[in-house]
Amino acid sequence: MIVAGIGCGRETSSEDIVSLISVVLSSFGIARENLTAIATETSKADQRGIAGAARSLSLPVVRCPVVELGRVADRVLTRSLRVQEIKGVPSIAEASALVAAGSPFPAMKVGETAVPVAQCNNVYVFPGVGLAVTAVRATRITDAMMTAAGSAIGGAATIHGDSHGMLLPDRAHLPETATAVARAVGRAAVADGVAPQLSGTQVDDAVQRTRWQARYR
Repeated sequence: MIVAGIGCGRETSSEDIVSLISVVLSSFGIARENLTAIATETSKADQRGIAGAARSLSLPVVRCPVVELGRVADRVLTRSLRVQEIKGVPSIAEASALVAAGSPFPAMKVGETAVPVAQCNNVYVFPGVGLAVTAVRATRITDAMMTAAGSAIGGAATIHGDSHGMLLPDRAHLPETATAVARAVGRAAVADGVAPQLSGTQVDDAVQRTRWQARYR
């Protein structure tokens, strides 16, 4: 899962924000469709530039209360004395990305509603990656394969069907998530030339054949 943390002045335009996001994604070789959400401090979420950028990119905006940003203060690398003076935390953009991407925090209060913060756990990634590598006989794991895994997980996030949902899939559907991840990773492996040439249907069939399903007695 990939989240763009945004912190900016009210005068910043949506075009500038979208342009910056595009530049950053491109510099890391990440496709635009792999971006899951935009995150910012709660009071900034309705700013014209941020809200407009989210609409332009068809992405949800995750509102992060200052108290949650403070919980990751010791983890941020980018620090601003001005932000520290105004908000009491050293970072808005980076801290918001950390919170929204799933650091272990309790539910956030949005109005009268408690919204759970997605908990990012290896259980979402590695089962599908391992299944894909085994199914398509990949010789190594590439960056594109891991990006594909993140994109598949983001695509199954509950927020797509529920504005109060999370940025990760429902844990009740882990087998289905692992299968979706495996199919995406398998295709990426073929595209990167680290697995035999298979069509998308052949990748799906290989994943289904390889998938282990427990049967209890």
